[in-house]
Amino acid sequence: MYSLERLLFGTGLFLQGLITVLVIPPVAFVHMYYPELLPTQLELWLAYVVLGAHLIGLVIGLQAYKLLETEPQKAAKRFLITALVMLVLTIGGTIIQSTLFLIASMMIIIKGRKAAPVES
Repeated sequence: MYSLERLLFGTGLFLQGLITVLVIPPVAFVHMYYPELLPTQLELWLAYVVLGAHLIGLVIGLQAYKLLETEPQKAAKRFLITALVMLVLTIGGTIIQSTLFLIASMMIIIKGRKAAPVES
């Protein structure tokens, strides 16, 4: 059940983790040891906000992925909120992951509403 949604969530989480592991540590290393190589217009507070958004999004995403098996509606809402918050905080830097999260969340929410019994 929810195999396409799992694939989309998994791909988004993989990309989120890939960015968190492969991009952020080298940038932090350069910032710590070779700050003269960074552009002078770089706003470090924004870099830390983006780092925080990636890490928090990854943790919440992993929790929601585990929750997908037992409570898919709650997991979809968590992914939806996480995607929107990450998209805003990173100023579009997580557009691919956020788009995958949004599409899969909407698919689960719509499937859940269609499957719910209609009372009249």
